[in-house]
Amino acid sequence: MRKNWLLILAMVILATLCIVGCGDDDDGVVTPTVTAPATFTNGEIYTYDGNGLYFYIYTFTHGGNFPEIDSIIVDTMPAIVNSSYYWNYADPYWYSEYYEGEDPSDYESGDNVTISMYGVGRSSSCNISILDYNDDAANIISPEYGSNVDPDATVEIVWNQVENAEYYAIYTERRYDSSGTMTSEYVFTYTLDTTYTMPERFTETTVDYFYCYVLPTCGPDPSTNSGNWTGSFTTGVLYSYGNYDYAYIYVSSSSKANSTSKENGVAPDITPREIIQGLFE
Repeated sequence: MRKNWLLILAMVILATLCIVGCGDDDDGVVTPTVTAPATFTNGEIYTYDGNGLYFYIYTFTHGGNFPEIDSIIVDTMPAIVNSSYYWNYADPYWYSEYYEGEDPSDYESGDNVTISMYGVGRSSSCNISILDYNDDAANIISPEYGSNVDPDATVEIVWNQVENAEYYAIYTERRYDSSGTMTSEYVFTYTLDTTYTMPERFTETTVDYFYCYVLPTCGPDPSTNSGNWTGSFTTGVLYSYGNYDYAYIYVSSSSKANSTSKENGVAPDITPREIIQGLFE
């Protein structure tokens, strides 16, 4: 009776091994099949004052796969990444931060970098040309900050060329009087040139003032409305940028001209990340 029981047990074990598989090419590790949607990533990467590479990646679930990042590789170098989890009312998200400290790499503006992210059963990678935050800064040449323009005038924003920028992300906002109520309107756009002509409505007689941000940028072409990650782990946008500049321009009343200096004024409350995100929404 005992022999029969042992025989049955051995047959059960053998059948189990056959189901799992034990061939020469099988390492015994079963990779799970991942079918959930990829996460959405919005991230930035650049060099900073000779201190090496820096990137900051926001990873949103948006109903997709939970972003359990096993590792991140910068070209061929494993990255030690500080990650934190946040919850907001609309969407939970992770952010991953990586920066080089005492022994920075020799990345320079214009270099191409490949970032690879790995999770359970999936991976994604992104190749991007990087900018230096300070060396690749925008500088608006005209009009002068705090100057005044005539109503219905055609206003062209002009800035310096940033050698390694692939395009310039633009954010404009106007404040105007609508039936006695101050109202605002904003526009996200981009240009390959070093000039941008303000929309005609930005200098209507009802406009009090407007401002324009210029952000040198490398990354996916906004006209495609698609990201630059490939693979199954994440989608979305990874971009690089230099320091922005902005002009603050008054309309109609010459008494307003130069009433606020750039040094003493307060910059409009928008970040480079929000400007890029606005381009791809």
